[in-house]
Amino acid sequence: MTTGHRPFHGQEHDPKLILDILDGKKPEITEDTTEFWANLMKKFSIGQFSIDKFDIMNSKRIKGSE
Repeated sequence: MTTGHRPFHGQEHDPKLILDILDGKKPEITEDTTEFWANLMKKFSIGQFSIDKFDIMNSKRIKGSE
């Protein structure tokens, strides 16, 4: 998401990867990912899908007024 590559870009996109993802494998959050995006990715990765779009839109980091 933040690297310009699709998730798991260094791995074969095959049935094994599908099974690994179903077992909980997540894409790496790279060092250059901002704290806001890293936290958002972590929330989604642990199943907290109730993130409100207004929470995202109201973030100062999204608006660029840090």
